[in-house]
Amino acid sequence: MWVVIAFAVGTAAGAVAQGARDTDRGALVDRLGADLIEAARLPGLSISILRDGGVVFARGYGFADVETQTPVDTSTQFRAASVSKMITVTALARLYQEGQVDLDAPVQRYVSAWPEGEAATARLLAGHLAGVAHYQREDHIDRTRHYASVTEALGTFVGSPRAGPPGAQYSYSTHGFTLLSAVVESAAGKTFLDYLADDVFGPLGMTHSGPDLRASPPPTMSTLYGRRGVEPWKLSDPEDPSYKWGGGGLISRPNDLTRMAWGYLDGFIRPDVVTEMWASQRTTGGEETGVGIGWRVGEDHGGRRVIHHAGSMGGARSVIVIWPDERTAVSVMTNVTWGSSHVIFEAFAPAAEAEPLHGTFTYEGTLPATRPPVHWSSSTASGRSRCPRPSRPPPGQWPLTRSRSAISTMTSMRSSGRGG
Repeated sequence: MWVVIAFAVGTAAGAVAQGARDTDRGALVDRLGADLIEAARLPGLSISILRDGGVVFARGYGFADVETQTPVDTSTQFRAASVSKMITVTALARLYQEGQVDLDAPVQRYVSAWPEGEAATARLLAGHLAGVAHYQREDHIDRTRHYASVTEALGTFVGSPRAGPPGAQYSYSTHGFTLLSAVVESAAGKTFLDYLADDVFGPLGMTHSGPDLRASPPPTMSTLYGRRGVEPWKLSDPEDPSYKWGGGGLISRPNDLTRMAWGYLDGFIRPDVVTEMWASQRTTGGEETGVGIGWRVGEDHGGRRVIHHAGSMGGARSVIVIWPDERTAVSVMTNVTWGSSHVIFEAFAPAAEAEPLHGTFTYEGTLPATRPPVHWSSSTASGRSRCPRPSRPPPGQWPLTRSRSAISTMTSMRSSGRGG
């Protein structure tokens, strides 16, 4: 469902091209956020939009904690879920461009605990092609235990069956990213979490990103909610994700994730490396997977190139979307388990249609209780690498109101993408 939200913030940004005031654009985004909180029954929601290196919109909606009525603001942290994988491949890219890791070397060069004779590589792991299976019965995961190291976490699945021979088929795997984080750790010569802190979060200014420490969460961490029917309810005993730091165990905020996205456009990751990371990999049979080195690649409704990833786990739904040619990135995060992700970047896609923005316009705080409704039309999935296509008037003729019932239609959509 997340891809619909990337459209409406974009609708607001598109208004800039028509001469609307920046405050009008902010009001449109606010109206979407308010209706989405209500229609999707979300405790809290946070949005960040970055364009040309500047955060042009950042705001929280709803509550980080419903019981205490603590509002979501731009400092609120959420579980990144599988967007953690994009943080991991950003670390991998830095090591690769510095010559510290060979993407095509057997992982055993870096991880002696991985069985000999298996031809997995960092490149294949990052593209879900290494034959490492996702969660299965044979795993030995204790979700209440804190795993002291990445190497210790490997023990949860190293003896489990493989999904197939390396390269033969796309098989989405969080475990594969735990193994990839062990490669990063070995190549960096420091712990995985220390490398992220020193060489990714620090240089990029990702001040609110780090591991999800259940025993001692930071004060700005949101409370986690699940679902009972359609209603959110507080998770009484969330899992300890230390068995999967690199695949789904990190926390962040939308402003941090859009800053990471900008690192792919401003030279933090070299352009030649970015090109390699954003090129779809292929199976040994020649089939394109739609996934590069971690990142999913495709097009939006208007045929613009998009680079994206989403994640879902107990108490979280997160998404990061980049329109590289438009130098625009959007991130949306919430603190409740939520289904589909494609609604998000379709909602904000018109951001890529807007005229270039000038300056930085940041809207912070939480939304007042009353906002006019936003009217949405429904959409259907249109294939593996293309997002759902809402019915829409020609560019520049978006209506400023859409129905709340149609937002409900969007929120019930399931993602047609691969994995979460």
